[in-house]
Amino acid sequence: MKGLFLYLFMPIILVMLSPSSKNYDKFYSSGMERFNEGSYIQAKNNFVAAKIEKLSEKQTEDIDNMIVTCLICDSLLEIADNKYGNEEYRIASVYYNKILDYNTEDDECRSQIKFCERKYDPLESMAFVMGGDFIMGTLEYGFNEDNDEHVVNLGSFYIDRYEVTNTEFLYFIETVEEKDVLRFIDLEDDECKIKRDGNRFYVVDGYENYPVVKVNWYGADAYAKSVGKRLPTEAEWEYAAGGGKYRKNYKYSGSNFVEEVANCKIDLNNIGCSPVGSKKPNELGIYDMTGNVWEWCEDWYSENYYLYSPFTNPIFINDTDSRVIRGGGYTATPERSKITHRNMDKPTAQQKSYGFRCVKDVK
Repeated sequence: MKGLFLYLFMPIILVMLSPSSKNYDKFYSSGMERFNEGSYIQAKNNFVAAKIEKLSEKQTEDIDNMIVTCLICDSLLEIADNKYGNEEYRIASVYYNKILDYNTEDDECRSQIKFCERKYDPLESMAFVMGGDFIMGTLEYGFNEDNDEHVVNLGSFYIDRYEVTNTEFLYFIETVEEKDVLRFIDLEDDECKIKRDGNRFYVVDGYENYPVVKVNWYGADAYAKSVGKRLPTEAEWEYAAGGGKYRKNYKYSGSNFVEEVANCKIDLNNIGCSPVGSKKPNELGIYDMTGNVWEWCEDWYSENYYLYSPFTNPIFINDTDSRVIRGGGYTATPERSKITHRNMDKPTAQQKSYGFRCVKDVK
C-alpha cells in the first residue's frame, strides 16, 4: 500500500517542493519595483523571498547582489536622512548622490538632492561662464603643435570659484569605502593635510580652507560626481581662466602681474600652497586659476590634439596614459603658470601641488 501511495503521489509532492518559476518571477519583479522607488528594506525582503524560490545558480548570484545593494542603499539613506534632519544639507547631498550610483531610478532620492541644493545652493560658490567663441592656445613661441592657436566654441557652464578644499574633500571620503579612500588620496604623505585616526578622518588644524592635495585624477573625478558636478574639459578650463566673455588677454588668470593673482615659484620664500582665494580673482570672480595647485581636467593629453580638435566643445577622450593638468602650482615658475600652458601626468599621480576644481552643466 505504501509503495502504491508513493508511486501515485510522489510526482505531485516533488512538483510542490520544487522551485517555482512563477513565484520567483513574482518576488523578483516586486523586489525591483520596490528598489526602483527607493523602498530598500521592502525590496530586500522580496529578494529574500525570491531566493527561496531559486531556479539557477545565476539567479541566486543576481539575487545575492541585489540583497547586498539594498542593504548598502538603505544604510546610505539612513545617514543621508539623518544629515538632512540635522540641517547638514551639503553632506546629505553627498550621501543621496551616492545612492544614485547604485540606483539611477530613485526619483525620491533625486528630489531630496534638489531640496538640499535649495538649502545650501551649490551655485553660490560657482561662477557662471557664458559660452561663446575664443582663441585657445598661443603663438607666443611661433608654431607649436602642442599649443597652437585655434578657435573654439563652448556652451555655457558653471565653474567653482575656488579650488576644492580639505574640508570639502573630507566630507566626500567619509562616504566612500576605505579601499577607495586609499586609491584616491595619499593620506600618509606629510603634504596631505587630511589624516586618519582609527576609523575617523580629520583635517589638520589650520588647513581647513587650503586646497586638497595629493589627490589623483580618479579621486577628483569621484568627488565631482558625488556632488553632481564634473571635472572641466581643458577648453573649459582655459576659457574660464582667461575670463570668458570678459577676457582681457592677460597672461595669467586676472592680471599680467603674476604676484597679484598667483601663488607660484616667484622666489625661494614660497614654501607651500595658500588658503583658497588668497589672491586677486580674475574677470569672472574665479580665484587661483594661476598658481597654488595644478588642476586636473577631464581630457586625456595629446600633444598634437590642437591640430585636429573639433570646433565645438572639444574634449580628447582617447586613453593616452596621461590626463591634462592646468594652471601651475606653487612649485611652478611664472612661465609654466600662464593660462595657455599645457601639462599632463598619469591619472594615478598624487603630487603635493595637484588639486582640482569642478564644473556644472547649465540645465
